[in-house]
Amino acid sequence: MPHNHPAHRVGEPEPGALLVGAEEEFLLIDATTGRPAPRIAAVLPDALELAGSQAQEELHQAQIELATSPCADLADLRAELLGLRSKLVLAAAPHEAVVVASGPTPPRWVQQAG
Repeated sequence: MPHNHPAHRVGEPEPGALLVGAEEEFLLIDATTGRPAPRIAAVLPDALELAGSQAQEELHQAQIELATSPCADLADLRAELLGLRSKLVLAAAPHEAVVVASGPTPPRWVQQAG
């Protein structure tokens, strides 16, 4: 029976298939003090080198975002998230920063606590 659409390549989703992706927010934390570290200018070039455009600058200088590509299933999404997270950790380490999964930057009173 003839097909009305071109054959898809192996490893690609079927035309019209539902895809899933995710964006994650991370806070850059000073490795010594544990406080938010406004080091996006230092970390982002390394993150871009490792993760390409999937690493993205956020409004706050102590925050960075990762965005997956569209994935065909949750197993692929999980694998991509783990890989991107590892790249971000590697990008932050030389700048004495660690990454912590977050939502928006904590309010000022949380940053001053402790």
